[in-house]
Amino acid sequence: MLTHVTVENRTGTRTKDRIGINNGGRDHYLDEILDPAQNELIVSRSDILLGEGDYFFAEFTDTQNGDELVMTCVGWQQGL
Repeated sequence: MLTHVTVENRTGTRTKDRIGINNGGRDHYLDEILDPAQNELIVSRSDILLGEGDYFFAEFTDTQNGDELVMTCVGWQQGL
């Protein structure tokens, strides 16, 4: 379970930032923000439960070489 997730493009602007889960080669987007400001911290709105075989990811589009992209995740493993 991920309880706190943030993504940020520290150096660029005019991107689209998404977070999601990939399972079996299929992407499932959980949240996105269009055109965030430089240094705008994007914070997940709710806890994210990952199942077996799930891969969590952040996706930044329209970035430039040299952009500083940051993703921070906090969570723990929980038995089901």
